[in-house]
Amino acid sequence: MHEELVNRLRNAYEADTLDNQTILLESADAIEEMNKCFDGIEADNDSLSNKVIELSELLEKGRPWTSVTEKLPEADTDVLAYYEADGQFGKRNYTCRASYIPRFTVKLEDKWSDPDYEWSEYNEEEDEYYVPEGWYEETSQGDGDYMSWHISTATVTHWMELPKPPKKDGENDEHERKIIPAG
Repeated sequence: MHEELVNRLRNAYEADTLDNQTILLESADAIEEMNKCFDGIEADNDSLSNKVIELSELLEKGRPWTSVTEKLPEADTDVLAYYEADGQFGKRNYTCRASYIPRFTVKLEDKWSDPDYEWSEYNEEEDEYYVPEGWYEETSQGDGDYMSWHISTATVTHWMELPKPPKKDGENDEHERKIIPAG
């Protein structure tokens, strides 16, 4: 039973977000140590194992949504965003890949290869143009183009970390975002 539990926690570690990975790995290590200490005390050991199984099942079910009023993601980091927008058919809910950019954190030239200086925020102290604060929907075209759209007519209410992409044979875990100039 304990080996199954340790394996489940390690599997959750492989699939979960960076925030929970350390906890899951340490939990699996602690259970292995617990097995060594409590060999022969089956009743208490099984009861504790059942509680940890319940916890691991909760962690395996998925990542929780985070309210933007509680916490915002790291600047210019792709996340899954949930927002509400009014359209011709009324209020609609959407989920998309997006990033949040706080004020004066991402220089215009660093974000876009063909910057539009009229649509930017100028910082006089630094004599730099910045991407305006806000949420940006991120889309990727099949040819490698990467585009950002300012979510200006909707309200992002929640976000969560993106899951890890599936691994292909011979592929590592590092995936880079490439911004290719238009034209």
